Amino acid sequence: MKKMTNNEKIIGLVLEALALPFLVIVAILLNMPNKDLGTITILLIIGIFIFIPGLILVAISHLPKEEEKQKNA
Repeated sequence: MKKMTNNEKIIGLVLEALALPFLVIVAILLNMPNKDLGTITILLIIGIFIFIPGLILVAISHLPKEEEKQKNA
């Protein structure tokens, strides 16, 4: 597996930060009395498709450190 660079970890964090406003707006819209499910669904899909790749990039960046510990043991 290729080692992750700091740039990829930063990109993952930026993607997560960009997705959070979408997810917050979805939570606010779901609490309103007049729910437009079409808009909520589109915003939720956009938020998820931005958040998950960011989460994956950040999570994978921790794997090489664990592999190096196993090699040293």
